[in-house]
Amino acid sequence: MKKRLCILQVTPSEPNKDHIDLFKNKSDCDFFFVTHDNNHPDALKFCPETTWTDTRNILAELVPKEYEYYAFVDYDYILRPQRGKNALEQIYEDLEEYEPAVLTYYPGEGLITPFATDKDYYESSEYSIIPFTHCGLKIVHHSLMDWFFPMVTKFGGGVEACHLFNILEIPLLGHVVCSHKMLYDNGVTDLETPHNVNPFESKLNMDKMWAEIRPHYKKLNLLTQGGYNIDDSLSIKSFFVSLFKEKGITPVASNKGVDYYDEDRISRFFDTENPLFYSIR
Repeated sequence: MKKRLCILQVTPSEPNKDHIDLFKNKSDCDFFFVTHDNNHPDALKFCPETTWTDTRNILAELVPKEYEYYAFVDYDYILRPQRGKNALEQIYEDLEEYEPAVLTYYPGEGLITPFATDKDYYESSEYSIIPFTHCGLKIVHHSLMDWFFPMVTKFGGGVEACHLFNILEIPLLGHVVCSHKMLYDNGVTDLETPHNVNPFESKLNMDKMWAEIRPHYKKLNLLTQGGYNIDDSLSIKSFFVSLFKEKGITPVASNKGVDYYDEDRISRFFDTENPLFYSIR
């Protein structure tokens, strides 16, 4: 029988102690990590001179395949439950409530998104769908690991990989749950990450990625009809964020045992029969 959850972390030298205390060696949860600056005896692997995306892919590859959910949580995130539970208890509750395709949490301090300062939206519901959330916290159903991973590295292994991850969520958005019952803060802003060192290059890489995936996305007419510039990689994000917020679309619960990898549903959004679709992955 699969354990309910494992937490997966990329960290420079050692894992977040608070996360270790919360998640390691629990009855239904385990904790795994890799390092990139210094070796650690408990790490799955030491990964020097790798990008953030490389290390995410290594975690996804090496973790034992015996869990229902795989939670990727950045080492510098501060988890703040809002309903009297600890972070693990809150995750369990939310998984039980929705059995989601992907679960994430409401952004708090240090997250660059308008939602982080939108108190009215935060207080409007216990659960919502926020498309294109930060990839620093994604809890992924086991049936979708091969859909999302490996994340793309051919454009530099930065924000464009996160952007593609969110694009691949689109067929599943009804089951991509953002719980407002816990906030997460970005505890450390790394000024040496590529998107902070050279934001222009990061946006250029996003546009290159989008130029390759765009011909295989079947709903471009919605962007053009909405007046969006389809050459801009952020046009698809703007469309879906506005759509779900304006219409107040709420997530749909699934039963345990669900298999989210539905080729028919995915093929309504992407030209999965074309081998070039997979060449970007």
